[in-house]
This record gives sequence, structure tokens and C-alpha cells, in this order.
Amino acid sequence: MTAMNRFFVYKKCAKLWIPMVCISIVIIAILELTNLRPFGDSENATGINRLLVTLSYSIIGANLFYCFNDHLPSLSRKYVTKILVKRKIGEIKEQLRLLVEVDLHPFSFEQKSINRETYVADFESTDLSEKAPFNKNESKADLVNKRCDAIINICNELLSSYISAITDVQFIFINAVFCSEIVSIGLRPTIWNENKEPILSYNDNQKKIGLCIYSLYEQSLKLCL
Repeated sequence: MTAMNRFFVYKKCAKLWIPMVCISIVIIAILELTNLRPFGDSENATGINRLLVTLSYSIIGANLFYCFNDHLPSLSRKYVTKILVKRKIGEIKEQLRLLVEVDLHPFSFEQKSINRETYVADFESTDLSEKAPFNKNESKADLVNKRCDAIINICNELLSSYISAITDVQFIFINAVFCSEIVSIGLRPTIWNENKEPILSYNDNQKKIGLCIYSLYEQSLKLCL
């Protein structure tokens, strides 16, 4: 039997510890606390009874050892890991929220609803070569790329370090990120002339990236923290 097979056998047997302890407690209660003797009172039956009691105590002791040294620490690690996963998912949602709600027009006080059509149109018509609102050393295109890179890095971290704690819904979202154009192609912003008119080029994909960002943003809203 290989080490991997022994590991799976151990894990399968470990799930039986609760019924094993319950059976052992029942055996001890019957043979130690009552006069009931299922095997009778003969010398051989007494030996069997003592053997059952000894085995029951051993099983309880072994399972208590497993519980305190393996099961409870494992539950604690799973709890902490789930908290970390929720925090990472929250960071992704925040990056997408900033991309959709803040980055293009952070100082606009107009109360306008944002939906797929309005955001994609706004993203497409924005000159991403303009300076970013809160960092004059980078352009809006740099800011978009930085946020997209942050999302991709977090997704990589989730898959490499916390995959066992990722839910099906979270995994589907992470897969959507890796299948999106922000990963496969990346942003190729539109070039604008001095009159703020777009110079049409088959190479730019600004509209597609805007649609991709909003699609991921919509999906992220369904992720529960």
C-alpha cells in the first residue's frame, strides 16, 4: 500500500471516530455500571468482558488523542482559511467596484445609475492616456492595468494556497477571471488625437475590456462574504 493510499484509508477511518466512541461508551456503561453480562458470568465470559472494557477505554483514549491533536486543529485551520478566502474575495470585489464606480470619474457628483450599457459606453469614450485622478505619475490605462493585475494575482493566490476552502461559486468566478480578456489579451487603449477624437485602430480593444470589467463586476456582486 502506497503512502497516498494509507493517507486516504486513515482519513476514511478517522470519520468513524464518533460512532466508535459512542459504541465504546455504551459497552463501558453496560459492563461497568450494570449487572448485565451479555456473555454470561463464566470465567471465559469474564475475560471477554474485561477485554471489551479495556478495548473500549483504548478506543476512547485514542480518539480523544486524534480529536485534540488532529481534528480540532484541522477545524481551526479551515475556519481561518475560510476567513482569509473571504478577505481575498472582498479585495477582488473592491478592485472591481473601484474600476466601475470610481476610477473613470472620481470627482463627478452627478447621481447617475450605472449599468452595463452606460459603463461600457463611458469606458469606451474615455481617454485612458489621461492622468489618473489620485496619482499624476500614472495614466488611467496604468490604473486599469494595475487593478486588473491585482485581481489576477489574488486569483492565483487563491488557487495556489487556498483551493481547498474555495466554494463552487467562488471557483466559477475565478475561472471567469482567467477566461476573460483582461488575462488573455490585456488592455490595448484607444489612441486619441489633439481634438479628443478617437483614432480608429483594429488593434484597440477598449470597449471589449470595459464590457469584460463590468461582466466580472456583475458576477462579483453575487459572491457572498
